[in-house]
Amino acid sequence: MQNPFIAYINGDYVSQYQAKISVFDLGLTRGYGVFDFFRTYQGIPFYFEDHFNRLKKSAKMLNLDFSITPENLNSIIFFLMKKNKQKEAAIKVILTGGEALHSFNLDARPTLIVTTLPLAMYPKEYFTDGVKIISKEHPPFLAECKTLNYIPALVAMQEAKSLGALEVLFTHKNQILECGTSNFFAFKNDTLITPSRDIIFGITRKAILKIAKGHFDIEERNVSKDEINTFDEVFISASNKEIWPVRQIDETLVKNGKVGPNTKKIMNLFKTYTENLLWLEDSVGAVST
Repeated sequence: MQNPFIAYINGDYVSQYQAKISVFDLGLTRGYGVFDFFRTYQGIPFYFEDHFNRLKKSAKMLNLDFSITPENLNSIIFFLMKKNKQKEAAIKVILTGGEALHSFNLDARPTLIVTTLPLAMYPKEYFTDGVKIISKEHPPFLAECKTLNYIPALVAMQEAKSLGALEVLFTHKNQILECGTSNFFAFKNDTLITPSRDIIFGITRKAILKIAKGHFDIEERNVSKDEINTFDEVFISASNKEIWPVRQIDETLVKNGKVGPNTKKIMNLFKTYTENLLWLEDSVGAVST
């Protein structure tokens, strides 16, 4: 039987079965909180400083007190990985509004939660054959803030699952935005295209744009949903997924429904970039023990 995982909550390291927050925590009662999610490569948090800064920005957007330092967060992460006997980990950092007995008491002490779990393992065919996604209209709200509110994605994913799809592509006013838990990319010929507004600016997205430079022309711009029929290749990216080729959007096959050569090249570049730790030069906040 798997030993219980150790988590960090407001200064304490506790078993997952002992971990608790107040029933009056604003993250629970009002969904008032932010988070960030990232992973390690060879035991080192990927683009740690970028994730830390994004979490800090999200907290500022919700006026949440954010007092932890990068050094403290790093120490918590590596201690958890050691206690959980993990060489690699999926890391989630959650900051909520804290306990508020009377509705909107926003002066409460925030709740800080950190967990490290095993990396998700996905079927090989997701990467070799591509996946199907569906599109849904969804107006952006606090688009650049990673809040705890994932209700639109959770509800839409139930429909996606019923249709044999693995992700949801959000659109608004005929513009492609992002997926429920991923960023969106497309190729037209040898030009890499990705939406540039009303999205979470993913850290994996940033890394992909970095490694693609010099290999492809790049356009960060508004992307119309009407362009789907003109894409030669499509893929999505996220910390846990890395890169998933997309073979179908709704009822439309992308090109011939096969994983294209440019997507394969990006996947190979990304694999080299991450596994050989070439990214350490671009992430000065990455610290190992």
